[in-house]
Amino acid sequence: MIDAESSIRKAFDEFSKIENVRILEIKEKRDLNFQINSIIWEVKSEILFSNQCLNLIFHISFENHFPLEIPKIYLAPSTYDEVKYIPHVDTNRLICTFDSEIATTNPEDPLGIIKECLKRSKEIILAGLSGSNHAEFQEEFVAYWEGKYDKYESFPKEVLTIMETINEPEKLKLICLHTQLRFYNYVLHIDDDTAKEFKRFLSDYNIKFDEVDVFYLENQKFKFTPPFSLKNINTLDFLVSEEQLKSFRNFINNISFPKLVISSTLIKGNEFLFGWFHNQLNPDVKGFRPGKFKLFDALTKTQSNQLVSRITTDRFTQSRLINRSEGEVNDKYKHSITIGGVGSIGSNLFPFLNSFNSPEFKFIDKEVLKLENIGRHFLGFNSLGKFKSKALGDYAKLKNPLQIISTKEDSIINVINKTPEYINESDYLFISIGKKNIEDWLGNAIFEGIIKVPTFFLWVEPYLCAGHCIYINPLEPTYTNYFEEGYFKFNIISTSEYANNNPNLSLKEGGCQTTYIPYSASNIIGFLSCLFPRIASIIEGSQENRSKSYTWVGNTDKIISLGIELSEFGVNYRRGDLIENIL
Repeated sequence: MIDAESSIRKAFDEFSKIENVRILEIKEKRDLNFQINSIIWEVKSEILFSNQCLNLIFHISFENHFPLEIPKIYLAPSTYDEVKYIPHVDTNRLICTFDSEIATTNPEDPLGIIKECLKRSKEIILAGLSGSNHAEFQEEFVAYWEGKYDKYESFPKEVLTIMETINEPEKLKLICLHTQLRFYNYVLHIDDDTAKEFKRFLSDYNIKFDEVDVFYLENQKFKFTPPFSLKNINTLDFLVSEEQLKSFRNFINNISFPKLVISSTLIKGNEFLFGWFHNQLNPDVKGFRPGKFKLFDALTKTQSNQLVSRITTDRFTQSRLINRSEGEVNDKYKHSITIGGVGSIGSNLFPFLNSFNSPEFKFIDKEVLKLENIGRHFLGFNSLGKFKSKALGDYAKLKNPLQIISTKEDSIINVINKTPEYINESDYLFISIGKKNIEDWLGNAIFEGIIKVPTFFLWVEPYLCAGHCIYINPLEPTYTNYFEEGYFKFNIISTSEYANNNPNLSLKEGGCQTTYIPYSASNIIGFLSCLFPRIASIIEGSQENRSKSYTWVGNTDKIISLGIELSEFGVNYRRGDLIENIL
């Protein structure tokens, strides 16, 4: 068992023999903005630069997980003032020695960890002083841009951006939210379909906003070397032509605020957006008639030394979310999916299907979520009283406002009779209604060509002793072939039990219309978890798309204990088996 405090204590005893080191007192830690319960060493050392010995002071901060993780090394304020600004040392004086996410340590050698981090810190300072690593400023641009360089300025504001790239800068717009949406007051976008979807989301949830133009600045003259404390007058230095200056003047003179300037740069192959707000400008100056002294005059004259408010952007796009999860963006698996029936099976199926590249979803269900439903429904108490389809749509939309979601609070039969294209425009249809007559009607609609899309039927047997799925390719509409005398051929429970209406197959709370089929949420997840890889193989095209069925065997011990007879098919399999059947 590794004890952090004893490891640090032992390392200190050994380190003090080779370096000038002491432990900071509580007041010193507070003055330096360190946590007072953390252990901080002050190390006085030196490096040789240009044949001169330079004295350096480091602060080494140990986290609770040392020596399992590397310590953080900071420059003391006096040393930072002497060497700033150099790559890999941010404005908080932190030296980026090693990537803490991937760095591994030898916990048996805490002294070695400290020595290696200090050695790396000195190498970074030497490279920064000599200029040999200054090309890395642009690679580390984000960290420096987000720093604070002037006591009168604040840290950059964060702006949400919902566009992949600035391919049409003339369409740049800024949404100004009346109330903060999570951490954001502003949303940057190109006026396209994605923006329309996002603004529809804002309207649906009564989030009020205004929209203003944005000025795009080409960055040919922008220097990526800190400090980045900018004043109004400094920003004119980045304009590349008289034409751009004219456009900028017109942008500033427009009365709408806020005034955001955006630029971009490539960092490791990815486009990073940065920019600034010009703060409120006052054109009312004594000695000038109203309207003669323009906003641009204020920016360049009376308020020329006013600091701009830098911004950083947080990119919220489908490709970024996919890249951060799957590691690559592949439109091959971009799908549109309709789920008919979003009760216990359909709602729990949603997160599985949503693991694809944020597919477009259509939810169809006429039922309202009731208290007795939530034990095995994906949604919970806060969705009670809402239509299941609308509630699941709201959940999906709040999770990802860019995802295309639509719902119909109606029966799937009505939808097919009135607007069959609503379903047929999808790539796949999932049916999880659990009513045999309706499913038979849908199977016939596939046979007659009314439903034209590949369809999955999912349902379960009592106590979830089995879960079933029939996949029907419209080119092979064999739904009825999977049934004999109205009963599924691959049931786990004997047909005779259903035919004789065994009372143990269902439960009743009391009164009319309170009969229900017993099974737990955990069994639903077990069924879907086992089935989903087969569904994914069909959707991704890695499996032959013939019509077929699947049976998952659940807890058969339960039904046997109730005296319920297994089918001749069911007695051949055990819990957890997944059987594929092709007729």
